[in-house]
Amino acid sequence: MTTFEGRLTSRLLQDVENLLDYIESTPSIRALITTGKGRFFSNGLDLDAIRKGTETPAEESLHSLQGIMRRLLYLPIITIAAINGHAYGGGLLFALAHDYRICRKDRGWLCVPAAAIGITLPPFIVKIIRTKLPDLTTARDVLLLSAKYTGPQAFEKGIVDSVQPLPELLPHCIALAKHISSSTNQVALGNIKRSLIEASLMLEDDSSIRSRL
Repeated sequence: MTTFEGRLTSRLLQDVENLLDYIESTPSIRALITTGKGRFFSNGLDLDAIRKGTETPAEESLHSLQGIMRRLLYLPIITIAAINGHAYGGGLLFALAHDYRICRKDRGWLCVPAAAIGITLPPFIVKIIRTKLPDLTTARDVLLLSAKYTGPQAFEKGIVDSVQPLPELLPHCIALAKHISSSTNQVALGNIKRSLIEASLMLEDDSSIRSRL
């Protein structure tokens, strides 16, 4: 029996693309909550299958993930990652592209071990990590040290917005989605989200330029 790990296979990435197509073509949808199953939110790329040649190479998978992250960032509805367990590598990157990240309190590790396992992340993904994390020190530790955090530790670092016991995780996310979607104009929300992320990316570009002067 295969244990669900939420691996970001080419098939799963395509399924997510299809889901985003559907959401973008359905104006009545006001929020998106993503979650995993059992002990895993997502355990990232299927590195064993990639090594065996039975899965898309890492570079191509990261390119696909990057496109999904970009679409999530600009999706004109509220997006919430209900992190029910381990969020490793691409799994945490996927979660970071959401507007809010709510994490299980008692189980699961959050980590981006790209440097430790020899995977170079595309510049856009690194920008998103830096934009979504509260400070450069945290981004440095996540990227260079492959730092590993429990849910409460991730909350303390500002990587997630809240931690909840598992029975309350989805109800909390649903209540948050209902509150935001019922109290905002969807067109305005989409426009503001776009402006917010573009401003954040521009600020990051300016910061990088200043740091080199």
